[in-house]
Amino acid sequence: MGDVLAGVIGAFCAQGLPAFDAAALGVFVHGAGADVAARTLGGEIGINASDVIDGLPRAIAETQAAAREEGGNSPARRVAPGARRRRDGR
Repeated sequence: MGDVLAGVIGAFCAQGLPAFDAAALGVFVHGAGADVAARTLGGEIGINASDVIDGLPRAIAETQAAAREEGGNSPARRVAPGARRRRDGR
């Protein structure tokens, strides 16, 4: 599951988040993806990396919805599905 976590963090960095924010948000979303998988599969036993990957879109959507409700400028609000932002503006 470490490869999934690294991929999530890398994806957030690629969208322009600073490394620390990408890591913090990545760990949170990775865990939320595992929670989605556990709810979907009826428990935590037997969850594998593919199950976590399958739960990521819903976990990201739920995280973004919660961030919008709270307001502010959290990293979760700055990550849009499909967004492609780079630090250099391209």
